[in-house]
Amino acid sequence: MELFFIIMKMVVLDIKEVFQYMKPSSNHSINRAFQILSFMAEQDNDTGVTELSQALGFNKSTTYRFLMSLERVGVVQKNETTNKYHLGLTLFELGNRVPIKRSLIDKIHPHLQDLAFQVNEVVNLSGLFQNEVVYLDKIESKRSVQIMTYVGFHIPPHCTALGKAILAFIPPEDVQRILRVEGLPYFTKKTITKEDVFLSELQHIRKEGFALDDEEFEEGLRCIAVPLFDSQKRVIASISISGPTARIHPKTLSRFVQALKETRKEIAHSLFLF
Repeated sequence: MELFFIIMKMVVLDIKEVFQYMKPSSNHSINRAFQILSFMAEQDNDTGVTELSQALGFNKSTTYRFLMSLERVGVVQKNETTNKYHLGLTLFELGNRVPIKRSLIDKIHPHLQDLAFQVNEVVNLSGLFQNEVVYLDKIESKRSVQIMTYVGFHIPPHCTALGKAILAFIPPEDVQRILRVEGLPYFTKKTITKEDVFLSELQHIRKEGFALDDEEFEEGLRCIAVPLFDSQKRVIASISISGPTARIHPKTLSRFVQALKETRKEIAHSLFLF
């Protein structure tokens, strides 16, 4: 699932933004590999080990080790005459497949538009990437509302309906790992910051089938979300409706939940996920 959303994010954002987004403290080897590939992509000529190590601040043995690993999987290729490297055909092949991944968002997008038109509120699509919620698509509302999220925005999942809708349906050990890494940081007075309370919240979400962010990320805003599942019933994303508390309240809750579930069903049929 994580690879799926890495590719999805690479579609939405520039590859450099993907690298900037990745945390220096995690996946250190992947970060370095991205640095090497990003540097090589900007060069007109083949690149040597010495040039790479000096440009990126790696020692030569580390640079050579990474190049050997990348060469083994075809991501870079070595010119045996000059002993220098260039990007390999594997990247070209992967690049040709990106539109297929982009088309997943494109296929979901009209359903999000229909939902936004129906409820006249902000609608979002998100996935879980590097232990955080990443916004993959967003339909703005024509009504007055100020929400600070945008495509590519990322945040710990515990304080959003989008994140909770995903966490509630992934393996418990993955939830525990994410909580160890991200914790339960405070955003508003309603943010859930106690682990036992949060785990109880996930249990409630599994039972009810939807998640609610009740001003837990931003005061004055509520968000309702449902998970999206693949054909194997594994959660792969979530969709939500967001708006001010004056418009998202107990009297509108059931209608919005039903609208989300209907949209999920339509997306499943259009992507053949049923």
